[in-house]
Amino acid sequence: MRACIAEIPTLNAFARSNPQFNVFAVTFDDMATATTFATAHGYDWPILADAQDFIDTLGIKVYPSMMLVDAAGIVRAFETGSERLTDDVQLRDWAQAALDGTR
Repeated sequence: MRACIAEIPTLNAFARSNPQFNVFAVTFDDMATATTFATAHGYDWPILADAQDFIDTLGIKVYPSMMLVDAAGIVRAFETGSERLTDDVQLRDWAQAALDGTR
């Protein structure tokens, strides 16, 4: 199973249990393709499609990647792959440690 598909349940659970965080997906795919994929795999969060320029600006080269951006727009944490963040509790702890500056 592709890692980006495997992490969907974790991200859905995280988004539901941590409403203080805005969770969204960024993809290079067009909106029709992204919407079809999201519907087929049960995404519960918004999607920013056609975003290759944005992805390039962020320097993302590996998928899946997770980025934590604070309210001021500062990147606090960046994680590639999904091996380390395998459940919503680990993801919450990762995000909170990054925001607290203990990561």
